[in-house]
Amino acid sequence: MSIKHVMAILVVGVAALSTVVTAQLPVPVPIKSQPVDPEPVEIIRTDFDPRELAEGLERMRSRPEAPGQQLFVSRCAICHDPIGQPGSGQTLGPWLDAELVSSQGEEAVRASILNGTANMPGFQHQFDAAQVDQVIAYMKTVPAEVRPWAPTEDRINAALWETPGAPGMHLAGATTAASGEPLHGVAVSARRVESNYTTTVYSDEQGEYVFPPLHAGTYKVWAQATGFETSRADATLSSRTHRTFTLRPIADVTPQLRGPEWLAALPEETFEDRRMKEIFRGQCSECHQAGVPLQNRFDERGWRAIISSMEKAGYNGLNASSNRPPVAMRYHKNELARYLARMRGPGESPMELKPVLPRPTGDAARVVITEYDVPVADTGEFMLWNGEDWSEGTPSGAHGGRSGPHDVAIDQDGNVWIAPWASASRSLRTLVKLNPETGAVRSYNKVRTSPRDSVYTHGIYVDQKGIMWFNVSGILGRADPEADEITTFTPPAGMRVAGTQDVDAMGKVWMGSTEGVLRFDPEERTFQYFQNPSATGGTYGVTGDRLGNGWWGRWTRDVVGHADVKTGKTYEIPMRPPGAVKPESFMTDADKEFYYNHGALRFMCCVPWMPGGQAPRRMGADKNGDVIWVSNWWGGNLAEIDIHTREVTYHPLPHKGMHPYSAVVDNDHNVYTNVSSDDSVAKFDPSTREWTIYPLPSRGTEVRALAGEGPNRADWVPNATTPRVPAPGIRTAPPPRRGGYFRSDNRVVDHIPVPSPRHGSAAHRRRWPQRRRLGTLRDHEPGRSAAIPDRGRAAGSQSGRRPDAGRVSMIGRFVSCPSTERRRIPPFGGLLGQRQRYHGVGRDEGQMLPAVDLVGHRT
Repeated sequence: MSIKHVMAILVVGVAALSTVVTAQLPVPVPIKSQPVDPEPVEIIRTDFDPRELAEGLERMRSRPEAPGQQLFVSRCAICHDPIGQPGSGQTLGPWLDAELVSSQGEEAVRASILNGTANMPGFQHQFDAAQVDQVIAYMKTVPAEVRPWAPTEDRINAALWETPGAPGMHLAGATTAASGEPLHGVAVSARRVESNYTTTVYSDEQGEYVFPPLHAGTYKVWAQATGFETSRADATLSSRTHRTFTLRPIADVTPQLRGPEWLAALPEETFEDRRMKEIFRGQCSECHQAGVPLQNRFDERGWRAIISSMEKAGYNGLNASSNRPPVAMRYHKNELARYLARMRGPGESPMELKPVLPRPTGDAARVVITEYDVPVADTGEFMLWNGEDWSEGTPSGAHGGRSGPHDVAIDQDGNVWIAPWASASRSLRTLVKLNPETGAVRSYNKVRTSPRDSVYTHGIYVDQKGIMWFNVSGILGRADPEADEITTFTPPAGMRVAGTQDVDAMGKVWMGSTEGVLRFDPEERTFQYFQNPSATGGTYGVTGDRLGNGWWGRWTRDVVGHADVKTGKTYEIPMRPPGAVKPESFMTDADKEFYYNHGALRFMCCVPWMPGGQAPRRMGADKNGDVIWVSNWWGGNLAEIDIHTREVTYHPLPHKGMHPYSAVVDNDHNVYTNVSSDDSVAKFDPSTREWTIYPLPSRGTEVRALAGEGPNRADWVPNATTPRVPAPGIRTAPPPRRGGYFRSDNRVVDHIPVPSPRHGSAAHRRRWPQRRRLGTLRDHEPGRSAAIPDRGRAAGSQSGRRPDAGRVSMIGRFVSCPSTERRRIPPFGGLLGQRQRYHGVGRDEGQMLPAVDLVGHRT
C-alpha cells in the first residue's frame, strides 16, 4: 500500500505505551444523602419553523451588504457586537452602527479600521480597500438600537412536526480537476433552499459521488476540497440529476486550513520556536481552534491588543468588566505578541502554509452527513456564516454562535436533545429538542424569576429508561421526553454539579462536583459524594463503568480519579505517557520559577495551561468491557485504563495538533472521539490499533461531544460554535463507481466488492462475508441516513442524529450484508445504528439477498 493510501485510510502503526501509577485515599464508604425531592421547572416552550428561518437566512445572505457583514462577524463582532456577550451586552469596543459612521465620518472610520486604536489592532495587513468599504457599507445599515431576541410566548404549531413525504429524487455525478483528472475525497453538499439541513457526501477514489434519495425541490449544491476554489451549482431535482463539478486551484489556501494544519506550519527548528509554539497552543487554542487567531495578520501592537482582549475572555465570549486575567497569559503576553507578529505579521513569515492532512478515502469517505441548523439562543435565528463555506475562514463563534449546541443525547423516539452552549447574554434556554424527521426545533426556556436570572446547561446523557440527565446551573436536571417535563434535584449543601455526567451500567448517574464526584440513585433519589485523593483541581469529564464504579478527569492536574463504590476508596491515576516530553523542556529558567511559584510544577494545578500537559478531558466507559477510555486533550492521545488493574495504555492520534475531546465506545469496542481542534471524528479500533478520521463538512465546528441512539453509540456530534448538529451516517452499500448505474427501483449497481468489516471476533466476520451486491440507498430523509448501520439502528435513521455547533451531524460506514439471514446490520463499528432496509444481489450469483428492515419501514 502506498504512503498516500496509508495516510488516507489513517492506519497508524504507533506502538501503545503502558504505565501503572496510582495513589489512593482510603475513606469510609460515603454516606448517602437523605432522599431529595424533585423540583419542577416552569418552562416556556417555543417552536421554530425551519422553513421560515431558512428563507430568512437566504434573504440575509443575498443582501448587497452581506459580504461586509460576513467580515464584521468573523473579524469585528467578538469585541464590538452586543449579541452574545457576557453581562448585559457590554462590549470591549463601541457598537459599530450607522450612527457612528454618520457622526465620525467614513474617512475617520476607515482610518480606525486600517490603523487601529489604542486598544484595537489595525487591519491594514488583513483587509484590502474593497473589504474595508464592505465593512463600512454594512455598518451603515445597522440600526443604533439592537434588541437581543427573547421568547415571550408558547408558540406551538402542529404542522411543524409533520413528516415530509418519502424522498425519491437522485443526485449523483463526478468531481474533477481543471485538467479533467478525477478528484477523490471532495465534499459535495446539497441543501434544499426551504430546509434547515444540508446533506454531504464525499467522492470516491474515481472521483464519483452519489447522494441517497432526496426530496424533490430546488437545491444549492457545492463541492469543495482544501486547495481548490468552491464549485457551485443550482439543481432542481425532479427524478435523476447528474452534476459534474470542476475544481480549480485556489490562490490563497489559508482560509481553508484545518486547525492541525495551522499548528503544523509553526516552525520548531529552535528551542525558542518550540517553546513559543507550545505556549501559543496552550494559551490560544484551548477555547477555540488555532485557525481563529492565525487566519489574521497584525503587527506586534495589534497582537498585543488582541491578547489584552483575550485576557477578558471566557468560554462564552468577552467580558469587558473582567479584572481577572489568566496568570499564564499575562506572564507570556509581550513575548507572545512578538512571536505572533513574526509568524503572522506584516513581514515575511517562516510558516509554510499548506494542506498536510489527506482527503478522505476508503471508510472515511463512505459517509453521508446531514447537518441541521439550530437557531441560537441569543438571536433566535440561524447563524449567517456557519462554516459550510471553507473559503470564508474559521468562524469565531461571534454574534450568538456560542449559544449554540454543546452536548446532545437521543431519546427513544429518535429526537435529539441539545444542551446549549452557555449563553452569554443571560438567556434562559435550558434545552433544545430537534426532530430529525422534519428539522423542527423546540426551545425549552426557564421562566425568568429575577432580572439577573440566567441558565447554564452543560452535558446531557440518557439512561436505560430514556430519561435525560444534565447539569443545569450546578443542579442535576432531569428531562422526561415522554411527559415533556423538566425537574431538578439539588445536591447536598456545599455540593454542586460540575462538568459532565454519565450513567453507569447499574443506572446510577455520575457527575462532577466540588473536589470530586457525586453519584445519584434515581430510584432512591439520594446522592453520594466521593472525594479526590488530593485537593485542588476541578472535575470535568465523568463516566461510570459496567461494575457501577466511577471515573473522572481532573484536566488541570493531569490525573484521572477513580471511585470504588463498595469500599469507598478513591484513587488517582496520573496521565504520564512513557517518553512524553516533560513540561520543563519547553521552559526557560524564568518560566520554571513562574510555574513553580504558582504550583504547576509542584502539583499540576492552578495555571491553565502549562506547556507540555496532558489535560484529561472527557471519557467513556466500555459498558460491555473492562476498559475506560480517556481523551487527553493536550496530550493528543487516548488513554486506555483497565478497570481492574488501573494499568494505562496510551494511543496517540495520527497527526500532531489533533486534540481529542471526548470518548464513546460502541458495542464492538471501537472508540470514537471528537477532534474539536480539527472538525473531525476519529475512530480507533483496539483490535488492530488503526485510526480512521472522518472529516466534518463544516469549518470551525469545535465539536464538544458525541452521542448515539442508546448506550455506547455516537451518531451525533454538535458543532459548538457554528450552531449546527451533524448526524454522520455510514452507508450500507458503496456508492456507484465506474460501471455503476441507477435502476428504476432506487437501487445502485456496484461492481466493486465491499470489504468485510472488522468487528472484533472471527465469528462475527464469518457472519458478515465479503460480497458483491446491489444496494438500496432509498428512504433518506433528514435524520434517516441510508449510510450508517449500527447495532440495530443506522445512524441517520429515525433515531440517528448528530450534533453540530448550531448544527448536528451523523456519521456512517459501509458494511456487508449477511447472505443467508435477516439480521440487524452492525454499525460503523457499532457506533451508528438503526435497522436499515437493505437489498443485495450478488453480481456473480445473481441472487437476491434478504432485506434488513429499517425501523418504520418494515418488510
